[in-house]
Amino acid sequence: MPLILKETSDKASFACWETTEDLLFFEDKLPYRSTAANPQRKIQQMSARMALFQLDPAFPFSSVQMETNRKPALKDRSLEFSLTHTRKMAAAILSSSHKVGIDVEKIDPRVLKIESKFLHPYEREGLPADQQERVSELTLMWTIKETVFKCFGKSAVDFSHDILIKSILHEHALAKIDFMPLDIENATVCFKRVADHWLSHMSWEK
Repeated sequence: MPLILKETSDKASFACWETTEDLLFFEDKLPYRSTAANPQRKIQQMSARMALFQLDPAFPFSSVQMETNRKPALKDRSLEFSLTHTRKMAAAILSSSHKVGIDVEKIDPRVLKIESKFLHPYEREGLPADQQERVSELTLMWTIKETVFKCFGKSAVDFSHDILIKSILHEHALAKIDFMPLDIENATVCFKRVADHWLSHMSWEK
């Protein structure tokens, strides 16, 4: 089984799954069924739940509901979780004590077309001139902002102004961010390169 990454701390646990299986594999293993119409989308959703299943085989999938901001959550909030997937990779994070967020993104030049929509002017300073390096850094910044958004679950967040990446410390594999809607400063987002993807995650005490 392609569980390629699993880590646990006192705050949260997360797992990353490489998606190589067909739908029947997941349906045979999981007490969850995707309602997506697109077959590939079904597999991606099941793959993300498989990552979650690796963290807690007793996870109560039947108690998950979709909140107004399209964030899945347990009705009783006994566990906090977040899911993410691309065509080839999926991940999940789980905690009993902290809000959590996770995102995985394939490093892709298409991010160049949307950088003006999610970057604050401050964040443009110091971006690499080399296009390949720029694509990688922009993809990382996007995953960081998606992770923050998923963690705090606020609706109508403007990525370019409401989430500010103050620093990215590659040597420590973490970033410092401000989340303006909740007046949060210097929160930490962790990240790592997984093959040709960036994976980022964070936890925040309830």
